[in-house]
Formats: sequence, structure tokens, C-alpha cells
Amino acid sequence: MLDVVAKHGIKVKTNPFDGLEKLPELVELAHGGKIQGKAIIIVDKEQIKKERENGAKY
Repeated sequence: MLDVVAKHGIKVKTNPFDGLEKLPELVELAHGGKIQGKAIIIVDKEQIKKERENGAKY
């Protein structure tokens, strides 16, 4: 499945939330139907920075 996504350049809209303390906000938005795409919680900002340096795109 990931091969197909990469091959065809399929993109997913993401909604990042910084830290676990944002979890209640995420749940409220999801339950209210006010969130589009995939919600993600960023726990380790340094890891995201390293991945971007290696070419990952978010």
C-alpha cells in the first residue's frame, strides 16, 4: 500500500497537535466533526526536525 502511495504521489492532509497536552483539544474537534484529514500528535519535535533534514515532507 505504501508503495502505491509513494509511486502515485498521494498526499494526506494532516492536522498536527504539539504534545500530549493537546489531546483534549483534538478529541473535542474530532467529536464535533470539525477536523479534516488525519490528526497527529507530535511528541518528539527533534525527531520531526531530523526527518525533515533527511527529506521527509509533512
